[in-house]
Amino acid sequence: MILREKADECESYLSGYFNELQDERTTLYDAIKYSVFSGGKRLRMIILLECARLFSDNIDDCIPFACAVEMIHTYSLIHDDLPALDDADYRRGKLCNHKMFGESMALLAGDGLLHLAFETMIAASLKHKAEKSQLLLKAMGEIAYCSGTGGMLLGQSIDTQANQTIDFDLLKLIYSKKTASMFIGPMKAAAIISGASDKQIKAISEFAYNLGMAFQITDDILDETGDFAEFGKTIGTDKKNDKNTISSLLGVDRAYELAMKYVTEAQQTISHFESCEFFINLCNYIIKRRL
Repeated sequence: MILREKADECESYLSGYFNELQDERTTLYDAIKYSVFSGGKRLRMIILLECARLFSDNIDDCIPFACAVEMIHTYSLIHDDLPALDDADYRRGKLCNHKMFGESMALLAGDGLLHLAFETMIAASLKHKAEKSQLLLKAMGEIAYCSGTGGMLLGQSIDTQANQTIDFDLLKLIYSKKTASMFIGPMKAAAIISGASDKQIKAISEFAYNLGMAFQITDDILDETGDFAEFGKTIGTDKKNDKNTISSLLGVDRAYELAMKYVTEAQQTISHFESCEFFINLCNYIIKRRL
């Protein structure tokens, strides 16, 4: 399967940043590597690198940023699973980080990954002369914004504080921030680094938004209809936590229709780019996925 091959490629890139990360005095690095290499799909890494390939044959400058995005994503999962948030036991078919290493170390492992992500992007930016370095720093700014207080963290904070009367419009806002932002940031960063025009970057952002929304709604449906063997994580967490989702609000069938709408819009947007076959197929995978 093409996604598996691309995930394996990403795995090799990531390994270079973690092979020598060790210290016998603490389990910090063990906790970090446990979650990073627990078998994720590397989807955000993949879309960053594939977005770069829309504009250039040389993706070398984007590889550190793809690795950084995966570090940020993994840190967010470690923290999401903690008792104070989703209170999950399993992730990717394995015990959550805090179940293996304790809550304190899980917090520190997440913090460590966030810092390592920015160390990685800064180091990559400093290797270049001023003009190219400015592009890389601009790309880092997009990733920082979309994963931080303007994107993922903002969405998670609203989600955490939302009450049981949460409505459809607020749910869409939460999804756009906590999930779609982590599709938008990586793809915008890749487009910027690869020399895309402002018009192209805008189109890439629209595609990423629709893809991210479809991904989150499908996640909601799987949380209701999937099982542990397929999904690889605790099923029914939203229901257990009395959390409203688009799936629980609209019902599975209408939620699926909405996800299809987002997928259709994503495909229409990306179809204006040459060599867009990967992203067209990715949209189909998102809406049909069972894992």
